[in-house]
Amino acid sequence: MTILVGRLSRVTCKFVAIVPIFDAMRIIVILLLFFWSFSALAQTNVSGTITDATTHQPLPFASVYINFTTIGLYSDERGHFTLTNIPMGRHELIVSRVGYVTSQRTFEVNDSTALTFNVRLVGITLKEISVTAKKDKQWENQLKRFNVLFFGKNVQQRQCTILNPWVLEFSEDATGRFSANASSNLIIDNLGLGYKVLYQLKKFEYTPSNYSILGVAWFQEIPTYDTALLDLWIRERRKVYFGSATNLLASLTRKSLQKDGFELYQDITNSPEVVRKSSFTANLNSSIAPLDINNLVKKGHNSDQFFLNLPSKMEVHYIKGRSIPIIYRNVAVPISWIEIKKGSILEVNGSGVLMNPAVMTLSGAMSEPKIADLLPMNYSPGAADSQPVITNAETETQYLLERTHVHTDKTYYYSGERLWFKCYMKYISRAYQDSLSNVLYLDLVDKNNVVVVSKLLLIDTLGAAIGSIDLSKVGPGAYQLRSTTRWMLNYDKSFIFTKTIGILEDDEVVVKRQIDTLSSLRAFVGTTDRASYRRGDTVAMTIPTHDNDGSAVACNLSVSVAPWTYSSLGKEAPDIYTKLSFSDQAISTPASQSHSIQYGIDIKGTAEIKRQKKKSGGPMVLLAQEGTADIINTRAARDGSFSINSLQLYDTMKLSMQAISLKGNRRGLIKIDSAEKILIPPMPFTALTDEIVKAEIPRRPVAPELSGPVQILKEVVIESDGPRKVVGSATHLTADVVVTGEDLRNADSGDLLGMLQSKVSGLRIATFIDNGVVRKYFKLGGSFTFDKNPLHHEPVVLIDGSVISNQGGETAAEQVSRLTASMIDRIEVIKFGNGAAYGARGANGVIAIYTRTDSYKRKVLDPLDRSLFTPIRVKGYSTTTTFKDYPSYPTGATIYWNPSVTLRAGGERTLKFLIPDVRGKYAIHVEGLSADGRPLKAVCLIDITD
Repeated sequence: MTILVGRLSRVTCKFVAIVPIFDAMRIIVILLLFFWSFSALAQTNVSGTITDATTHQPLPFASVYINFTTIGLYSDERGHFTLTNIPMGRHELIVSRVGYVTSQRTFEVNDSTALTFNVRLVGITLKEISVTAKKDKQWENQLKRFNVLFFGKNVQQRQCTILNPWVLEFSEDATGRFSANASSNLIIDNLGLGYKVLYQLKKFEYTPSNYSILGVAWFQEIPTYDTALLDLWIRERRKVYFGSATNLLASLTRKSLQKDGFELYQDITNSPEVVRKSSFTANLNSSIAPLDINNLVKKGHNSDQFFLNLPSKMEVHYIKGRSIPIIYRNVAVPISWIEIKKGSILEVNGSGVLMNPAVMTLSGAMSEPKIADLLPMNYSPGAADSQPVITNAETETQYLLERTHVHTDKTYYYSGERLWFKCYMKYISRAYQDSLSNVLYLDLVDKNNVVVVSKLLLIDTLGAAIGSIDLSKVGPGAYQLRSTTRWMLNYDKSFIFTKTIGILEDDEVVVKRQIDTLSSLRAFVGTTDRASYRRGDTVAMTIPTHDNDGSAVACNLSVSVAPWTYSSLGKEAPDIYTKLSFSDQAISTPASQSHSIQYGIDIKGTAEIKRQKKKSGGPMVLLAQEGTADIINTRAARDGSFSINSLQLYDTMKLSMQAISLKGNRRGLIKIDSAEKILIPPMPFTALTDEIVKAEIPRRPVAPELSGPVQILKEVVIESDGPRKVVGSATHLTADVVVTGEDLRNADSGDLLGMLQSKVSGLRIATFIDNGVVRKYFKLGGSFTFDKNPLHHEPVVLIDGSVISNQGGETAAEQVSRLTASMIDRIEVIKFGNGAAYGARGANGVIAIYTRTDSYKRKVLDPLDRSLFTPIRVKGYSTTTTFKDYPSYPTGATIYWNPSVTLRAGGERTLKFLIPDVRGKYAIHVEGLSADGRPLKAVCLIDITD
């Protein structure tokens, strides 16, 4: 538990629990770091179970961590947890969960014997958190003041952000006492040091004479694939560590003060105040004298325990640092003072962590760091930071594993119907999702392994792809649905998804199925308002956003309603739990890496320039999309062959290409050989064993694209106490999300990017390093096709209809960050394929900002002479249609399909639809993934009578 207690002072910082009152010119900052000791000789595991103190039911997904370290995790579905490699010494175990009182327990590790704790959390009634107009200008000013007092005024503070500031409430009385309370854990993004910190603020109070901060924290390293950014974080962490009190105490135990850059002087004045002459040499042997520590350090009962018998007052100079001369005119290094309670001996470990902090007071340079400068107590500058950066192929492929599962609306179809599907991607490490495939292949093949239908799908940022297959030209028989990414082909065939599909004759019906509904109860249950309905009734299926153990989860789901004998629930159907799991054997380097990770559509061809000599090298090939100013260039080989990779193209796109010789001849001949496509290897068929019989009356064929004048099915209705859905008028007919300016102003925390990220699902503010500076950019879709520059990962961003460019090297996110909510009329967000009208970069999505004025309008010109380009057509990502109703439902027809059901954590969603003119037993089938990547499945069977 960390306590920072302060009193406005000049140079005093104490590591104590209670602060004495000093004169009004002093600043006291106290860090009670609770007892901590590290030892490589004795480490153990700590495990246990977390339960509700009232119901005694297990509590899954609670935060369990050792205070102020990176050692932590979330409890599993049964409430179990195991923390491994806990060093010897005293520690504080923190267990917290939303809706419960946090548990804090101090324990000690003396040997390698495993420890077990059973933690019972007491529930509390949470107050509703609402972001309203109450967050006024006064609150904004108070937040700014809090940030300065909480983080400090250094470089790290400028890169610290509270991602959920709306949980803070402030108060100030007539005496000047300024206090803050947080209704839930503060989520802190420290881009200066590369940590995401979950901080539970227990007390924050500031007065004209003192201040105090009390809390506990869990450090989590921010993942990055940018080695330059990782190097920057390592350097910044070392800057914070070296010269700190922890560094000093560690140097004392090693007796390496001179090597580590510390000079210690004993105060010989016996004065309660620090009084110095302006010349340092004038103070030597007068008020201070060099300190010899050889006989002051003793080892404890184990190799990692030390006792320091230091004088009551010392002055510390860190000669490896630089500082503006404040105390001495001729000493430009950081200077600190240490005061130890008389008769006390410091107990520390080899890492420099103080085990009895109440006896030591720090002041001066060592008192200045605040929350922004805190490092986890298990940080070691000599150890490599555990960032998941790709260092070599073997390390990379251990985490670059992905699988796919396809949820279809049914198993049995008739010619003329449409097969609806949604593909889900599962990643062994979600931190690597951005580095994995953006393209998914899906084929429908017959028993002779002939591809009947082929789909090329774009995987969205949620790890899903939606589509449909027109079966009007597919004859009766058994077919196999196969799906894979190019990268998955490097592994064994078990990574390829397969499912057998039956196409029936018009006079055939399915009369018997073997359905195992119990398997759906593993993690997810949906319920209907009743079991039996009549035609014309409304079905209401409640889909909870928590699992059977009561843990709140957000979900990305697809829902189908079809006759149960035709549904996708037979025992032969692939199980989402099995298909989206990784065995221990799979975590290995693939046998081959001949199939690279695919980020977009790849094309290849040849470019020929007449009368160009081969030895002069191949021509330059330019590629542009009609209606845009985007252009890509690549150099062809000497034989004229070229390839362009990672294009983001939708349906059949109109492109223009041009070959230019080294001498500027623009009359080259372009030939496209193909859009590169993988061949999914043959897979064994799974036989369909259900009972199929001839019907007395053949099924009447129905054109699936026809729709009646009456809307039978209703949209999903949200019934939740969570944040309201953002709605508003949209200029773009296909806008996925519209955020109004009024909504932004009501929730304005001063951070437009943060507010936008919280309101648009899938939108992230990503970071990268550029010339030593941490930069930000929008991340909404896949990587931009033409190169790997993070600046090109951004979606198209428009202000008042005009595209904003990377002016002066600024990203679109950085330019938008200068806007305020008061300037915004509305923001329209278009995701993925709907942005194709904006060109290739539109594949990353579109963010259209409309202000209250036209001051941001500017004109974009297309400088390309299209007459010199060769028009070509390349097949892009497959498009899909919207599920439509039938005028009357024939035998076996799906009556409802919704592939885009998104659930928020903690609420419920009620799916409502009218029963059309059908009868019989129907299956409501729900599949999907939770926000943390767990597969989910639910099944409800309902009877529809006359």
